[in-house]
Amino acid sequence: MAVYLFWIIAAVHVGYSIVVNRIEPGEQPKGKVRFVHVTLQGPLFWTAAYIAWHMGAFSRDLVSPLYFGLGLVTGHLIFGLSILATHLSLRDASAHFFDFGPIWNFTMESPSVLTRFIGVAFAEELIWRVVAQTLAIAALSKFLSDPLAISLGIVLVALAFVVIHKHFFENTWHVSLEFIAFSLLIGAIYFWTQSFIMVIVIHALRDIEIAYLEYLEKVEELGDEAQAAHAIDRAYSAQRLEKV
Repeated sequence: MAVYLFWIIAAVHVGYSIVVNRIEPGEQPKGKVRFVHVTLQGPLFWTAAYIAWHMGAFSRDLVSPLYFGLGLVTGHLIFGLSILATHLSLRDASAHFFDFGPIWNFTMESPSVLTRFIGVAFAEELIWRVVAQTLAIAALSKFLSDPLAISLGIVLVALAFVVIHKHFFENTWHVSLEFIAFSLLIGAIYFWTQSFIMVIVIHALRDIEIAYLEYLEKVEELGDEAQAAHAIDRAYSAQRLEKV
């Protein structure tokens, strides 16, 4: 019963997101954001959590130091490649890759950024990788060979994941293509490692490093690191409160 409910809510969420994100550019009204969160995202998360619990996803491996460390290294490397793909600049990619120290300091000094993106990564990876991808591959395996079922399951879930994000429809084509590639890659990583904590870390680190790049832009705009950090922290605090 829970599995059917999960698929129904997920399908409605994806369909609603495609329609709204394509036909309504710009920031969504707060009322609509709360409506989606209460009627779709909240029930989808708790249904996924119930299914994941019975799958054994919340085992001691969830806090594995090995996979946590691998997630940090892999996530930082993937984001460096993402910069290479979107900026088309080896200099920008290499400069960011060796900026790990400042990124870490920014993260530790920006609690709203840290807590927001850990929470987002936990919820989204639970829904889309741990539950949706696992269920999709299992369902497809009844009709297709295992390699085809695995590949198709990862692709379908990755596409569903990207279309629920409004920025996918607003970015340039090569940035959106990079987002699809990231979604496919993190799906493959989860399938081969079965590590929930690893994909949480990779996902959260991607979002944090995006916020760090926004912080650097703010530093250039305002000319003051403290003011820039406060502006970014305040912006992400506001975004989190909109979804309460």
